[in-house]
Amino acid sequence: MIRKGGSRGALRRRRGIRWPSPGSIFASAVVILCAAATVPLGSAGPTAWALVVAGCFLCTALGLLVVGLPNRAMPGERRRGAGLAVWLALGLLAWTYLQSVPWPAGVISRVVPGAAELYQKLLSPGESATIALDAAWARAVLGQWIAYGLLAWVCALGLRSRTSSQILVFGIAGLGAAQAFTAILSGGSAFGWYPTVAGTARGTFSSGNSLGGLLAMTMVLTAALILFVAVRL
Repeated sequence: MIRKGGSRGALRRRRGIRWPSPGSIFASAVVILCAAATVPLGSAGPTAWALVVAGCFLCTALGLLVVGLPNRAMPGERRRGAGLAVWLALGLLAWTYLQSVPWPAGVISRVVPGAAELYQKLLSPGESATIALDAAWARAVLGQWIAYGLLAWVCALGLRSRTSSQILVFGIAGLGAAQAFTAILSGGSAFGWYPTVAGTARGTFSSGNSLGGLLAMTMVLTAALILFVAVRL
């Protein structure tokens, strides 16, 4: 018989039920988002980009919901790091604003010397233009970086347990390994998802540059896991 004063958690432990922690749920959601971002959609246009950005915002909201808001009382080192992140974010906002506002051709030539000849050909004397060739796309990329930054911020503050960290590390490293094997097996065909480019390994991406960027980011985690296992053996 179970005592009336027994807690519900004790009852679950007796029955052998182990519910995942909030951090584990959030880490699993981040890994699923990263895997979903590599799913081929037949194109690399704005639709695929918008889905990834929306997924980042949804994962950020999930992280704040299940992990909770971070404690305001932060150590000195973490406070300085947060201040640096805020200044970098403000700098990114300011630079995006400068790119989206029309400027005279002379100002653009001084800010971007390499584009001086291009703007002289495109603009008439006294005509203004934006530094970014597409101001709307510059603002869209800003939204993309905001989504990435918020998700990274919640991950850094919320994934503190060993289990949640292992889920994230093993999941991201496994994603990189899967893409590497896919690129080796498919060669330049990308399994028919995209037009064939001979001699280019792309995995499930439309460009070899995207595959290279993913492998460059996951290679550090994979190497760290190999070294960790080697040391323990």
